[in-house]
Parts: sequence; C-alpha cells; structure tokens
Amino acid sequence: LIGEEPTEDFKAKVRKIVTNIVSHDVKLHHLHSHKYGDNRELTFHIRLPADMILEDAHRVAEKLEKKIREEMNIETTIHVEPIIVRKSKKQTK
Repeated sequence: LIGEEPTEDFKAKVRKIVTNIVSHDVKLHHLHSHKYGDNRELTFHIRLPADMILEDAHRVAEKLEKKIREEMNIETTIHVEPIIVRKSKKQTK
C-alpha cells in the first residue's frame, strides 16, 4: 500500500524523536508512510524559523532522518518550510 495514514502511535514516536532533537516547535505535519514490498518510507513536513540559515535547516533535517532510520528502521524524507510570522495591521502602521 502506498501513502497510508500512519497510526497515532507511529506519529507519536516520530514526534518524540523530533522533539528530542529540535529545541523549538517545528510544526510537524503531512506525515505519510509509504510501503514498497518489505521497505517502508516516511515523508513529512516541518516548519523551521524563516531566518534560519539554509545549511542549518538542512542539518536539522539530516539529523532527524538519521535518528528515525536508527530508531525506527525507516528511510525518511523531510520537506522543510519557513515559519512566517505575519505582522498585524497595527504593527505595520
């Protein structure tokens, strides 16, 4: 089955790994588990601060992918998005 919805238990394990590595809320979302025969892959999105240096954001994603591989035996691809804080109209005046 391709693109199955991960169980809540599975999501909790992933969130715990993410929380242990990243010190701030990364807004983890769009988790998808993909199964190809005996191989299982995971994809998800995280949001990191918009002002984070690209190299640092990439390093965070690589650390997470490695830790998930080690602890859950799953290859992972992470899509990184910026956290964009929009100013209210009062702040822009």
